[in-house]
Amino acid sequence: MVFSSHIFVFYFLPFALIAYYAALRASERQRKVFLVVSLLSNAGMLCFFKYFMFAEENVNALLAALGQREFNILVVLLPLPERQP
Repeated sequence: MVFSSHIFVFYFLPFALIAYYAALRASERQRKVFLVVSLLSNAGMLCFFKYFMFAEENVNALLAALGQREFNILVVLLPLPERQP
């Protein structure tokens, strides 16, 4: 995201500033909740993108060894950043 783009200036920046000032007024309990939610969501996304295909391959290998039909749940590609020209 380019900092001079209209999406950043008119959408993201005001949202981030409002969220920042709301977090300053938050109580200690709310800050802990925000921290836990943030950590869990980031760790969850990391685990999903890092280990999902690995787990699917191992489950399919186990099913093939047991003579069962393999299955494809989902092909997950790692998210790539936007390319700048």
